[in-house]
Amino acid sequence: MITPTAARLVLAAVWGKRELARTSDDADAIKALDTSPELARDMSVTIEARDRGGWSQRVQRPLERSVVLVPQQMRFPASFLAVVQTTSQWSASPVSHTPAGLATALLVFTRASRSATWRVAMETNYHGTIEQTSVGLDLGAFAAPATFSAPASQPAWTSPARAIRELAAFYEHYAEDGVAPPHSPFLPSYWTTGQGEQIAAVGLNGQVSPRGFRNHVTYTTDLAADGRYQFGLGAMNLTCGTVRGREIAKPAEAGGYLNQPADRANWGGWLAPGAYSRITSALMHQVCLVIAPTSFGGIQAISGDDEDDDLNVVGALLFRYPPDSPPGQAQ
Repeated sequence: MITPTAARLVLAAVWGKRELARTSDDADAIKALDTSPELARDMSVTIEARDRGGWSQRVQRPLERSVVLVPQQMRFPASFLAVVQTTSQWSASPVSHTPAGLATALLVFTRASRSATWRVAMETNYHGTIEQTSVGLDLGAFAAPATFSAPASQPAWTSPARAIRELAAFYEHYAEDGVAPPHSPFLPSYWTTGQGEQIAAVGLNGQVSPRGFRNHVTYTTDLAADGRYQFGLGAMNLTCGTVRGREIAKPAEAGGYLNQPADRANWGGWLAPGAYSRITSALMHQVCLVIAPTSFGGIQAISGDDEDDDLNVVGALLFRYPPDSPPGQAQ
């Protein structure tokens, strides 16, 4: 379907177009370059910026060093993984186009059919280099130039699909109990225990959060719709997939309301200023998991930094605020 040399050409061709589309918040161009979860992510950022009346603060990133993991494939749909050393996708401030530091991007490219184009189905980032990931792996060691990558190994103790579903259950456990589930296969990282601690900090399900409202969050997976992509890392399996969440916020007391101020600071640009009886946030986490050949090695997440969780926010409006109303608090 594609060779490693051709994959590099695809990466080079798509990267520049996509960076321009994202930094200019060009929705039509983004739709021609992204698909699946990444299309939802990029469109979410673009729409939020538009509704807020600003720009998304995405900066144009350079295509620096890169490697590609291209399994040999005989039919469509086809995919490959590009690992790109670059900068953060976000500016350092609302008035600057200087990136907020260095980052490495993991991009899953897919092509649905012979007549289709290559598009980015997933992107997630981490702070580090190709050789120094957050879990100590050198990804470059598994990507020899002009050579197909080894087939993804299939560990006997778990499956890639189960690993993604278990991550959703891992988050759910933090939302309910504030801690990791017992005997979890996930090793500590940003996108495992780090994300779990952030979930717990918002407030456990049914309790009043530090921001003064009651919230309830659930996590699910839809591997058929969002995709699951596997790549070989020697004896390890690298699986990239998506966990989605739905968070519902309600007033802490009967008769209360949730406040979205004029600057839209509390719930993002998606939600118009006003008082709400209920606010629902759609969440999405794109992750790449390294599954060890045995349960002793567990599962590590090598990505997750440098992106937001929120995908969309909608609410049940009670009343709108006057156009000149000042910024307010959470409730």
